[in-house]
Amino acid sequence: MNTAAISRTATSSDLSRNPGQVFRAADEGPVTITRRDGEPLTLLPSRTVEREHEALRLASQLVAASLAPGGQSFPDRLLGPFPWLGFLPEPQWEAFAAEIVEVARACASISNFDRLFIVLAEWKSTAEATAGGYTGDDRLDWLDEPAAVEEPEADTGYPAAAAQRVPDRVRHQQRPERLDGCPGHPAQHRRGRLGTTPRRPAGR
Repeated sequence: MNTAAISRTATSSDLSRNPGQVFRAADEGPVTITRRDGEPLTLLPSRTVEREHEALRLASQLVAASLAPGGQSFPDRLLGPFPWLGFLPEPQWEAFAAEIVEVARACASISNFDRLFIVLAEWKSTAEATAGGYTGDDRLDWLDEPAAVEEPEADTGYPAAAAQRVPDRVRHQQRPERLDGCPGHPAQHRRGRLGTTPRRPAGR
C-alpha cells in the first residue's frame, strides 16, 4: 500500500500494519480512519486543529466587534481585539477592517485559514514598524535633484567615516525613477506589501 492510496481514507487495519504510511499521509491532509466497531476517526496534524481554533477565536472577535453596542464605527471597535491598530493612521483602520472581513469570509468558504493569518501578520508587522519610526515613501519629501547635506557628525558626533557608509537614498532622499509608470520601488506596488514587509501607511 502506498501513501497515495490512503491519502483520504484508511482502515484501522491499515493503521496497525502500516502506521508510518498513514502518518505520512496525515501530514499532507486529513485521513479518515474507518472502524468496524465505531464511527470513523479523522487523523490530522495538531497544528491544523490549533489553526482552526485560532480562526474561530478571530472570527468571534470580528463578530463581537460588529455587534458591540455604542456609536463607534466597526473599524474603531477593532481597536479592542487589535490594539496595535492604534499605531497606524486612522484611514488605515477602515482598510484593515474591510480586508480582514473579506479574507475571513473567503477562507471560511474553503475551510482553510492560512491566508487570513498571513494578512493579519502583515498588518501587525506594519503597525510594529510604524511604532518603531518607519515612515512610508508617500509621506517623505522627495528631492528632484540630489542636495548636499552636512556631515552627520556635526549634529550627532558620529565620525565622518560612518556618514560615508550611509546610502545615498537616505542622505539625499532623492525621488526614485519611475518604473512601469509608477513612482517608487516596484516591490511596493503589490497592494502595498511584499510578504510581511510593512505596507505604506496613508497620510491622515
